[in-house]
Amino acid sequence: QIPLFVLAQFITTMAAVAGFKADVVHAHWSIPQGITGILVQKIRRIPCITTLHGTDVFGLRSSPVKALNSWIIKKSSICTANSSQTVQGALRLSRRKDILQIPMGVNTDFYKKTKKNGAGRLKEGGNHRVVLFVGRLIPLKGVDYLMDALPKVLDRYPETKLILVGDGPERTRLEQTTAKLGLGQRVVFAGQRSQEELKNYYASADVFVLPSIIDKTGATEGMGVVLLEAMASGVPVIGSDTGGIRDIVKHKITGLLVPQKDSGALAE
Repeated sequence: QIPLFVLAQFITTMAAVAGFKADVVHAHWSIPQGITGILVQKIRRIPCITTLHGTDVFGLRSSPVKALNSWIIKKSSICTANSSQTVQGALRLSRRKDILQIPMGVNTDFYKKTKKNGAGRLKEGGNHRVVLFVGRLIPLKGVDYLMDALPKVLDRYPETKLILVGDGPERTRLEQTTAKLGLGQRVVFAGQRSQEELKNYYASADVFVLPSIIDKTGATEGMGVVLLEAMASGVPVIGSDTGGIRDIVKHKITGLLVPQKDSGALAE
């Protein structure tokens, strides 16, 4: 579907650029959006800024795609990346040395309104200690290791409950894993939630965990904006010592880092 998607995106972008008399086009993700951005740059003679988010650098491994990715990064008028890890990955890929690190941000005012003000002890959490995860349910997010860690946590803190906010292709398998581990009453699959709803989940949490890994394709967490959202909500955070997470979580200063794929360390 990608060729047709890029074609449709190119046609739409060209029309938008002409309609708005745009001075610049800003492509988020080098592939496939960067392809459109560079084509528009050449045809309309306006600069293209390409912003890299991580998976577009680490998750695309075939030689032809890597070559295309390198070309897009080098041809962009300006190239930015969301973390130091993404900058280094893009530098290795393209040899371009002037990539700017510009992290994603969050509206702290939006989240701090519910910061531990008692507004949101959710019915899913009840009176339990709440461990919260927010993200897509895909292998890269490392939810399996969070599941494996939970029984060890329950041995010491039996009143704990894990809430998983988000959806994805791994959900059915993770629900089956929950049943096999006998954790059905301790794990809540909350599904997709709006930002307004999500604010209350953060307010309800006692700790936030992002156990992302380096997956089999080599992809890793580009940054982890959900960590910033949790911090803005006044929630202590735990993250894997990988990818752009390291830019946000400074061990024992702004949160705790644990080795990726280490359920024992995560439980501790």
